[in-house]
Amino acid sequence: MIWVVKIGGSLCRNPLLPKLLNHLHDFVPAPLVVPGGGPFAAQVRDAQKLWSFTDQVAHQMALLGMRQYGRLIASLAQLPTVEDFMAWDRQLRVWLPADDFLSPQLPSDWRVTSDSIAARIGRRLNAECLVLVKSVSLSQAPVSDLVDDYFPQAVGSLPYRVVSVAEWLAAPNPECICDSP
Repeated sequence: MIWVVKIGGSLCRNPLLPKLLNHLHDFVPAPLVVPGGGPFAAQVRDAQKLWSFTDQVAHQMALLGMRQYGRLIASLAQLPTVEDFMAWDRQLRVWLPADDFLSPQLPSDWRVTSDSIAARIGRRLNAECLVLVKSVSLSQAPVSDLVDDYFPQAVGSLPYRVVSVAEWLAAPNPECICDSP
């Protein structure tokens, strides 16, 4: 069984982040954790507005933002990291995009964020479930407002759930997250 859990960048400043990360250790089997971009990717958006560099350059810089947030997550949760998700050993790890990471199946522009990247990784790994942990729940916003524009194409038929950090922490066991409708 393979799970991919994407930790939203919006949780970077959330006081529940350490508790959320600690909850990762409860998963059986251990998931591959994909970081969002958070404030690191937000800085790229701001810089692009100021300097008008290309979307492809911004995409590469935002991937580095994911890498920074991934390092933060790995440090807080005391988790090892992995760069090549296809070589992932099915142990609890945080994926860090390599400097040269490109997915030819995904556009290199702002239609794609870490949500679509996590979906693509889940599909490549033949995951049973992708969980997107966000700061807000579906009761507060529709899925289309919580994911990037390319996500429906990226996720395809991969089963997924969008959950808030509160829903994540309230789950009686992690496995029930993907069992719920």
